[in-house]
Amino acid sequence: MKKILVLAFFTIYSCWSMGQVTPIDLTEKTIKLSKKQEDKIYYAFIAGDKIVLNLDVVEGKELPEFEIIEYPSNTRFSDYKINKITDKSIDIYTEGIYVFILKNPTSSEKIIKLKIQRLPKDEISKQIIPHIKWVEKKDTVWNYNSSKGIMRYDTTYTHKKKKVLAKIDTVISVIFDEIIKVPPVLSLNSASKVTVVNFPKNTYEPHYLKVYKSTEFVAWSYWIGVGQQSLKEYEKANKQIMDGIKIIGTLTGYKALASLLVTGISIFGQPVVGENVKYTFYDVSGSSFQTSNAISSFGRIDKVLNNKFTIHFYNDNGTRPIEVNLKVVGMQLVRKYEDKIFTEMKITPQKGQIQNKTFQVKTEKVPEIITN
Repeated sequence: MKKILVLAFFTIYSCWSMGQVTPIDLTEKTIKLSKKQEDKIYYAFIAGDKIVLNLDVVEGKELPEFEIIEYPSNTRFSDYKINKITDKSIDIYTEGIYVFILKNPTSSEKIIKLKIQRLPKDEISKQIIPHIKWVEKKDTVWNYNSSKGIMRYDTTYTHKKKKVLAKIDTVISVIFDEIIKVPPVLSLNSASKVTVVNFPKNTYEPHYLKVYKSTEFVAWSYWIGVGQQSLKEYEKANKQIMDGIKIIGTLTGYKALASLLVTGISIFGQPVVGENVKYTFYDVSGSSFQTSNAISSFGRIDKVLNNKFTIHFYNDNGTRPIEVNLKVVGMQLVRKYEDKIFTEMKITPQKGQIQNKTFQVKTEKVPEIITN
């Protein structure tokens, strides 16, 4: 019979122990309160929690006053002339922030050991960890005086018209596509050939000082290739471009070059064999800015060059002329503007003799509760 009772006792005790939740230590510290000092400690709790409090005055006789407030002003516990508080339990009915206030209005120093624990109601609640976030709050404080000042503020609204950007389009177009024959070194003619490429001019409508539509040339890309092998590499690159790129979809035969212009990434291959050509780009001032000597060459350039540039081709072959393919694709940005009516608010202070009424805006930090 005794064995049965003992077994039943341990069974009940084990079930009870499994249902207990371990308290969470929020703080355990020693606080030094100087004379006429007050210390406030903030912690957040959720509904169903219990506050477990232990307090021991280890030096300075007793603590004159201790209070627990449910923020902002609801007193949940208070006591006076405290020597010790052991395992004080306070039920939490609603989620909130609690302020633990230690007050020492006396002229002697106090040293207090304080331990605050949070006891959740169950394991699920234990997983919810409330925190405190300090936020700035602005408040208008009214003061009263009899001096001259602002009596009121008058608000007026004015309707105004403002030009805004309504739409911007990117236009890709073919600027130049020709085959240029360059004589050999031993020909009667010069072994070089000069070609001028003109860019579209920028336009502003209806005029430059009042623009509602602007078309500006901003960048260009080029491809230079000698002979059929280079042309095959050019056509191979065009086939690799996906049809889904809308901005270059209509440029049949120039997709790879347009892709280079838009993305800055080239997929052009280099032919293994073929005749080479030396070329140099010059701006309108005669300064060179690009030069190379290759079977095939390509690139993207942001320099607009006053609406045109010159290419000098040179054939270093002694007896055979070469045919050079030059293709140039350009990018224009078309911006369209429209007038929008907006309301402008103006606040005007009205001054006069006021009776004891001034205000100031104060900013203070207040706690807010957040949970994980």
